[in-house]
Order: sequence, then structure tokens, then C-alpha cells
Amino acid sequence: MTAGLIFSQRLKLRCRQLELTIQFIERVETEIRYTASPCEEIIRHISQDERFAELKFLTEFCNTPSSGRSFASRFQSAVDASKGWLCLQDDDTDKLKEFSSDMGLTDVEGQIKNCELYRGILEGSLKEAEEQKNKKCSLY
Repeated sequence: MTAGLIFSQRLKLRCRQLELTIQFIERVETEIRYTASPCEEIIRHISQDERFAELKFLTEFCNTPSSGRSFASRFQSAVDASKGWLCLQDDDTDKLKEFSSDMGLTDVEGQIKNCELYRGILEGSLKEAEEQKNKKCSLY
């Protein structure tokens, strides 16, 4: 495979994974809104959905013992440990880790607002990624 084709595939995968990450955040928001379950339980539930299998940080999070660490610390470690499987850029994963930092620390409305905020931020990243893909992948 040529370098150009590999680059093109990575751009397409980044778009796909950003779409999945946005869907993941929407699902978190829905679960918070209707079940008010603890964050860890929500992540475990979502990780069982095959649609999110490509988001390896979910499985990594579920396989990591809590060992007294906070939810955010474990989630951020799971994202870092999954970077090799993801085609997300560092800025994308940083946003995902920031998203987790307020999870479980505020009331339901605060967590819903956090989901809305980061969904919007990642939608902007997706738009930029799709523009890159459309511009650069047409060459391959």
C-alpha cells in the first residue's frame, strides 16, 4: 500500500471514529438523563454495544481495576492506552479526556451540559476532519 493510500485510510478512520465518539457521548447523555446511573455503570453498559466496539478505550476502561482511582483518571488512562488502536489525533483524545474530567462530579443537569458541550466540540472536529478527508482523499 502506498503512503498516500494509508494516509487516506487514516483520514477516513478518523472521521468514522469521531462519529462514533459523538454517538458515544450522545448515549452517555441519554443514559444520564433517563437512568441517572453512575458513570462507571454507564460506560460498562455502552461498552457491551457492538456499535462501539471500535472505541477500544471503552473495553480498556472496563478491564482496568478501579484500585481507588477516580473515574476520570481511569477513563483518561484507558484513552491513552488505546491510542494505538485509534486514528484520532492528539487534540481529539485530549478533548475526550477533558470530557471525562467532570463526569460524576456534578448533578444530572451539569453532566448533561458537559455532554452537550463536548458533543459540540467534537462535532467541530468532525467537520474539520471531513473537510480534510474531502480535500485530500480525492487524490487517492
